[in-house]
Amino acid sequence: MGAVIIIVLIVLAIIFGKKFVKPKPLEPVPDPDPHYHKWPLIDKTTERWKNYCNYMKKITSDTLVALELKLYKWISDWDLWNKLDHWALPDVVWVNKKDDCDGLSRLAADLLGRFVKVAEVWWLEYYGFYRKYKSDGSYKVVAGGHAICVYTREKDGELFAFSNTTWWNTQNFQGFIEIGELFFPVGLYLVICRHWETGKMEWQMKAEPGEIMEGTNIFHRRLRLIKNSKHLKRGEIKKVKQLG
Repeated sequence: MGAVIIIVLIVLAIIFGKKFVKPKPLEPVPDPDPHYHKWPLIDKTTERWKNYCNYMKKITSDTLVALELKLYKWISDWDLWNKLDHWALPDVVWVNKKDDCDGLSRLAADLLGRFVKVAEVWWLEYYGFYRKYKSDGSYKVVAGGHAICVYTREKDGELFAFSNTTWWNTQNFQGFIEIGELFFPVGLYLVICRHWETGKMEWQMKAEPGEIMEGTNIFHRRLRLIKNSKHLKRGEIKKVKQLG
């Protein structure tokens, strides 16, 4: 009789134990990609694309990429496309020999990924704050955006970058944030990393409202309040969505 009671208690414990098992925490849902609609997909059936590939097949090193980019110049999207923000295809940039940061970095990333075949290459959007100086020496803090091609020659190796037509190959970067802070020394509030060909977002980092990211390692960073470190006036931290 005692054995039967023990068995019944064990069965009840199993039943009610399963019923009240603490549910596993849900995986965090990543923020949606805010700008993927801007990424144009390549049409590999066009004559322009075929001509582009035939010309670029001679590009076999990042040094040759740097030499090729010397043939191009920066121009604003407004002057070239009559738009505030336009992300151009690499073969279109090749034909025009000019574009702004997003087009030039898309071209550099395509050359490195498709023809040089480096170990890793990314197209990054950086958004942050910088000081805009006036002629009298005073300044105000404004927001801006910039696109850069970042890559490694070896898996998990040293980071190199192309910004517009400038090759950064001797800076010994310690992380992605350090690269972005060169343009936005007051601080970054958003970083988006994309696949060089598909444009799909691989990761993004976003500061909390009123904060900026700081640090040289993307996986080990700290946040600090802008208002605690910089003198900002009302209206100076309006964020932008276009790249320049």
